[in-house]
Amino acid sequence: MKLQTLIEEKTAVENEKIDIYMNENQLKVRPARITDDGTALFFETHNIDSSRDTKTKELNTGGDLNLDLDGEGFKIGVWDEGHVFKDHDEFQNGPERVIFGNDVGFELSYDSHATHVAGTIGASGVYQNAKGMAPKVKIVSFDWRRAFLEMMRDSSSDIYVSNHSYGIYGFLDNGQPTYGYDYFGTYDDWAEELDAIHFARPNFIAVCSAGNDGREDNIESIVSGYDVLTDMSTAKNNFVVANAKNIIYFASGALLKRINESSSQGPTNDLRVKPDISGIGTSVLSTDVSSNLDVTNAYSSASGTSMAAPNISGSLVLLMEFFYQTTDELPLSSTLKALVINNSLDAGEEGPDPNFGWGIMDSTKSAITISENVDYQTIFEGQINQGEEIVFPLDFYNSNTDFSVTICWTDPEGESLENATNKNTPVLINDLDLRIIENESIEHLPYKLSSENKIINNKWAVKSDNSVDNVERVDFVRNTGSSYKIKITHKEDLFNPALESSETQYQNYSVVVSNGANINSTFSSAKIENYFQDYFSIEYRENTIDLNNLKQVRLNKISIYSFDGRIIFSEIPEKIEKTYKIDKLIKSGILVVETNDFRFVKRFVF
Repeated sequence: MKLQTLIEEKTAVENEKIDIYMNENQLKVRPARITDDGTALFFETHNIDSSRDTKTKELNTGGDLNLDLDGEGFKIGVWDEGHVFKDHDEFQNGPERVIFGNDVGFELSYDSHATHVAGTIGASGVYQNAKGMAPKVKIVSFDWRRAFLEMMRDSSSDIYVSNHSYGIYGFLDNGQPTYGYDYFGTYDDWAEELDAIHFARPNFIAVCSAGNDGREDNIESIVSGYDVLTDMSTAKNNFVVANAKNIIYFASGALLKRINESSSQGPTNDLRVKPDISGIGTSVLSTDVSSNLDVTNAYSSASGTSMAAPNISGSLVLLMEFFYQTTDELPLSSTLKALVINNSLDAGEEGPDPNFGWGIMDSTKSAITISENVDYQTIFEGQINQGEEIVFPLDFYNSNTDFSVTICWTDPEGESLENATNKNTPVLINDLDLRIIENESIEHLPYKLSSENKIINNKWAVKSDNSVDNVERVDFVRNTGSSYKIKITHKEDLFNPALESSETQYQNYSVVVSNGANINSTFSSAKIENYFQDYFSIEYRENTIDLNNLKQVRLNKISIYSFDGRIIFSEIPEKIEKTYKIDKLIKSGILVVETNDFRFVKRFVF
């Protein structure tokens, strides 16, 4: 637990600095951090019918999808200014719906903002208009003082989604920046630490509000009216949420999608797509706490990215629940991000933009993609090794023509640029590339943000090589008679901080398709490989593979496939051997060993 130890040490040092600062300046409000130049930074809460417009209610009991998802059996962490009022009527539909996280000790302080956030996530619907996204999820309530340390502690190991509806003040009341204009969009210490936690916990995702500085002016922004994100909103691996207003539906079928003017805009300084997604956070009715704690049915309405974030958090819990039901496994956090981004409702400019991110979350379309994954492969979690090129045929099972393919990976943490001279330096560590290849020759490229294109053509997104984001989406129109493949490669050397330098470096990733597309990856199965790894081992000897039959089982067939599914070698063994020699092979591929009882699949790169 090296990372946990580092966070513990850093937390202790920071708290000592804060204590000294408070004593010297006779402060009653505790700062979030004291910067290296002695500036005190303070957190502020980011405060709003949301379930309808993100189409989450269709996943609940009685919803049109008949999935009856409610979050039961799952936990969500809520870090906020204070604690959730556990005695509220909306949290009484199960034993201990709200519990307090107490890894590092706390002073219990019921808080209106935290209670409102928790209700948006999981109110049971005693008052139907205030029903949350996941009405049976267990809510674990923390205050925000030691959030990073608590996220790494053992008691948080079964929390896979957390909500953080707060961030530092970006601007003072006089309109001046709290910490200099060049700080906005910067990958700082908080972003670095949060990315490290995500890499250490690959099934965990933190949902963070983007902030409410959308009406403020960063006079040093390259494009006027943008670049006001701070702290956790500049991280790579979390989910940063913008505040959209309720969608207006017209009789003609047209939709009016609007961003709340106060929602903080990106992008980051290295032009990553942030915020990632939009939730409905305007005029959200939810639970509240009264000064009289005997009142257990208080409600209030509020607006802000603080309420948009729990709209997304609660919805993610339901998608995680459904994924687990259909696969008996928890999804990688990169899978959840790829699902949501691939299936988002486009809003604002075509493609991603720094207002809406990738659009407004569409929980129904994401759930349908998980459902289709049962009969077709719409979701693939894989691994790319150093120097490897991965190609999967892309098949189609309906007549749709418009398709999106999304890859996402949990990238190792970058180095904080908070005190760097050049705060625009890209912080991507492992640069994976996604391409859709049509007819072996036409290359369909992913989106990226371009400030130059915004200035010249008034549009942020272009289709080009992307070297800054750890998510890439390719949109393309399918032509009748054309063949399509997904190609995944990487630039430069891969780095995995969990490995020794002598080990083969790799990066895990997630790919999601939808709308009738199918990833043809029949011969890649880490689950099968891991389960039967005690039966076989392989050694590579100058274009020859030695397949060692460790338990001397009878083999029905040995096959080698290339990564794009082409058969390279096939043999039916006549008898049981300790070692089978397979000659004249490529240096990478997929080994498939079939017996009467199971199939062993092993990807190899030599």
